[in-house]
Amino acid sequence: MVEDQFTSRDSTESSRNCEAYLTHVWNEFNARFDSETACLEELYRRLSGQRKFECRKCLNEPFGQNPIGRVVQCRTCKRKCWKTAGTFFDRIRLARPWLAAIWLMERGVIFNAFKFHRLVGIAYSSGLNILRKLTAVLERKICEDGLELPSGLFLEVVSKRSRETPTRGHPRAEQLEIDKPAVATTGDNLELPSLDAPPGGASKSRASSTELSEGTYVASDSALNARKETLVLGLLSDRPLHFDYLYGQAKLSVGELSSALTILELDGEIVRLPGGFFLRTLAGGTNRTFDSPLQAATATSNKAENVSTVRSAVSFIRSTFKGISRKYLQNYLTAYSCYLDRQRWCVGAIMTVCSESGPIRMDEIREYVTPRMVKVFLCE
Repeated sequence: MVEDQFTSRDSTESSRNCEAYLTHVWNEFNARFDSETACLEELYRRLSGQRKFECRKCLNEPFGQNPIGRVVQCRTCKRKCWKTAGTFFDRIRLARPWLAAIWLMERGVIFNAFKFHRLVGIAYSSGLNILRKLTAVLERKICEDGLELPSGLFLEVVSKRSRETPTRGHPRAEQLEIDKPAVATTGDNLELPSLDAPPGGASKSRASSTELSEGTYVASDSALNARKETLVLGLLSDRPLHFDYLYGQAKLSVGELSSALTILELDGEIVRLPGGFFLRTLAGGTNRTFDSPLQAATATSNKAENVSTVRSAVSFIRSTFKGISRKYLQNYLTAYSCYLDRQRWCVGAIMTVCSESGPIRMDEIREYVTPRMVKVFLCE
């Protein structure tokens, strides 16, 4: 009880510090960019240093100088063109929200879309789209050298539905749909033991049998149950698989499958995750009950830094965004990596990446789905 009080007190103090820092950084932004015109001038200044304004019609340069307006005119063919055309900022209506989001992220401010839309005074959907596009362009850089981990390790923060969520399914059921192709590919070459054949190889250790003098093999009830357990164990891997998928692959009744999973869990061969997911341990024999994918990661991974990374990322997502959908899990991990890696994403770094990037359409954001293996900054 005392420990919970101290934890709550530390969390409240940390929240106050974050709010105070947010207010401080936001006041600095308003002092430097007091109008939309000032934001546009800064945006055009940064873009001009990263790209050349070239006429798309006659391919001549330079364009006429117009530092304040949003349109430049070719000196040769007199064609007009938007200064942000073909850039990451293509078709934006206001520069101030975009510049504000970049300003906050470059200074390590923790915020979500709801807090951002109230701070800047724009619609929540607009603030959410801005943050998704920014994390999308940063993801390309983070995925080059980030730590690769199974997305199933972060399932405990998934609690919101998306377009990818199966009908009447839990939001975590999206993970099952992602894992199906990978399991189907590896399953073609996987020889599972038959329930009718005598146990052999590794399955002997889990089966007991009786042989008649005539050479006819007769399996006892315990041997049959052991083969069912071996069959289920062969289906599982280090990827979380749902009970429904195991039921369809094992061809066992619900009772038989539940019994086999229970025995395997008691033996420490597998771990049970929230939402009806199961995964196989690498070490085996842990004989532990796991309440979250993080505890499962501890049992199935020999690398302490991986466990620390998962713990830190889960804590950040839970405290900042509360619940998320699996569809955009990688975006939230990118935001976490940006916040943590201050050396790489220092002041000016995010703006440089955005200036060098091309446009990102909303269709790309809507169709994006987090892959089975995600990239995240290694927590040391």
